[in-house]
Amino acid sequence: MIVLLLLSAATANALKNAAGDLTASLELSGISSLIGAVNNASFILVASIFTTITVCEDYEQQIVKNIFSRGYTRRQVYFGKLAAVLFGATVLFVVVEAAAFLLGSAFFGMGDVGNLKAYAVVGVRYVICMANIVMCYAISAVLRKNGSSIAACIVVPMLVNVALGMADTFLRLKDYSVTQLWISSFLEDVTSLAVKTSRMLTCLGASILYIPVFLFAGWVIFRKLEL
Repeated sequence: MIVLLLLSAATANALKNAAGDLTASLELSGISSLIGAVNNASFILVASIFTTITVCEDYEQQIVKNIFSRGYTRRQVYFGKLAAVLFGATVLFVVVEAAAFLLGSAFFGMGDVGNLKAYAVVGVRYVICMANIVMCYAISAVLRKNGSSIAACIVVPMLVNVALGMADTFLRLKDYSVTQLWISSFLEDVTSLAVKTSRMLTCLGASILYIPVFLFAGWVIFRKLEL
């Protein structure tokens, strides 16, 4: 991902040299690169694969039986792995954001570093990413297989999004869409400084709410599964 950021920055720098007006209209800078570092699903995909491997590998290699034989409880295993996953995903997020800012600043200048909304956008995007990771963690803790967990982490959000889209079509609400309350739409909506504060707060609040919901749902199923 960092290599892709480097290539993107190099390409944009070539555009800058060839067409200054075009680059100026894009307002490229370290701050804009910081905001756009995890705009697409690539970060979520990479973090989901990391989550799945972290959770499922112990089960596929039968290591988890040794863990439980040492006296650890299901609660300790479930929330201990969660802490490890969130720490790893946070490190990945920080590395990607820092690389984007440094490369963007090197090519185009730092930009308006005093713009507090830029940091608010990054903060909201972090919470959204962590909500996605927690959802993937709950799925992986239940399925316990790398292949099926990765597939489920990709397919389940899409299926929910499709179902909510059908609900929108059926309900025909004029000024409201239930699809906008699903986690899959949040990262795409909070993509720039142009995002409305009300939408940012909606995405932030819903993401914070989803985290305990996903955790509780995963825990309820996890504690009833055989080792």
